[in-house]
Amino acid sequence: MKSITKQKPFEEIKQALENCNNIFIVGCGTCTTMTKTGGKEEVLKMKQQLQELAKTVTGWVIVPTACDEMTNKILDENEKALRQCDCILVTSCALGVHKISQYINKPVMPAVDTLFLA
Repeated sequence: MKSITKQKPFEEIKQALENCNNIFIVGCGTCTTMTKTGGKEEVLKMKQQLQELAKTVTGWVIVPTACDEMTNKILDENEKALRQCDCILVTSCALGVHKISQYINKPVMPAVDTLFLA
């Protein structure tokens, strides 16, 4: 099963991150990588766009599958960068955003919209 997503307009992401200066970005190596809405290429582009807004990207990671149990382990590996951020920007489906929010006690913001499951 694959989630079909689309990237949110950057203006919407910018507005959602208005009160966050230090941001950690999480991408997904499965669905959003396949649909080119939140894999490595898109995460690096987002990082650049945020830095152009004078935001600090404390780190980024591509989780193999953001909605599975390995997500917690990968987030633990990035603990230092996550401690330094004000919020987490996630380029995965809604299920991945939800899973990440269960492990982090910081605001988790979606950068994509989930359209449907295929």
